[in-house]
Amino acid sequence: MNYLYKKGNCSLILLNVHDGSNKFLNCISRHKKNINEFDNYFVDKNDTNTQLITLNTYNLMVSKNLKPYLLINKIHRSHKDLNRNIDKACNKNCSSCKIHYNSFHDKLEKTVESIKKKYGKCFILDIHGNAHSDNMIQLGYNLPISSIKKNLFKDISLNSVKNKNYDEIKKYLYGTKSLSYYFKKNSVNSKIDIYPVYNNINSKIIQNKKYYHGKQYLINKYSNMCDIVLLELSPDVRFKYNTATIIGNTMLNYYNRAYKKKI
Repeated sequence: MNYLYKKGNCSLILLNVHDGSNKFLNCISRHKKNINEFDNYFVDKNDTNTQLITLNTYNLMVSKNLKPYLLINKIHRSHKDLNRNIDKACNKNCSSCKIHYNSFHDKLEKTVESIKKKYGKCFILDIHGNAHSDNMIQLGYNLPISSIKKNLFKDISLNSVKNKNYDEIKKYLYGTKSLSYYFKKNSVNSKIDIYPVYNNINSKIIQNKKYYHGKQYLINKYSNMCDIVLLELSPDVRFKYNTATIIGNTMLNYYNRAYKKKI
């Protein structure tokens, strides 16, 4: 099996797609010419150390009696990118890639449907890394900075709150019911910057840095089915010893105090 799956006991999914180590045999690696992608978004390097962080986050949460569902891709990004449409995810001549791509997304989609049927809603934490920021955890909601500052929330990836009024959505985006609120509480001693910034969206914390708001395939597809947030970790944060502890404790508190009862 080219992915790791564990069934949970709550409505959370920890998802990781860009740090696999396996490669398809007899398959030429992805490159722009064989996937028909000539834009600036082609990437074939892994989000290094995000798989380990996802596993450690899962283990911490399980040790504290909350077991999220877990889905981790094992295939290297040079061979397949699960955060792209299939025509840009795989070498167009590699059937193994396409089979795995469809199998993985079928598993994720069925897991979401099963969780919604059992709990009434589902939350995906989609864990990634980037190379263009430092000392930062970014939370992507399918909303660019310009939309957030103008209170344009119609595309927010929190499906459960889309129909709430603007003032209520703000609370879930960067107010007292938001992930940023709980991340700030759990990262205060590490001095990691969090964006969107709790209670101060006009902060210059993101100045001169690229903000990853989650515009690719996963967040676009699954925000129509459930709640999904992109978690982007800067390179240094991915190698801090306590990053998984911060994420795990944040998700525990967020789930028990905000998500489970109030959304």
